[in-house]
Parts: sequence; C-alpha cells; structure tokens
Amino acid sequence: MMVRRGYRDLPYHNWMHAFSVTHFCYLLFKNLSLPDYL
Repeated sequence: MMVRRGYRDLPYHNWMHAFSVTHFCYLLFKNLSLPDYL
C-alpha cells in the first residue's frame, strides 16, 4: 500500500498506530451516531 510506504518503522508512530487510530475513530463515530450531529 502506498500509505504504508510513507511511514517509518518507529516504535510508536508507525503504520499500526495510524491504522489503530483510524479504526478507533471509525468505531467511535459509528457507535455514538456522531454523523447525525455533524
């Protein structure tokens, strides 16, 4: 994947961290029905 190639292999701010944060935000928006309030 192109996005993954842009990430360096750092202990914390790496591809897995970016994926986890994005997934968490998606679940937060979905489960709290936040799009209804935007």
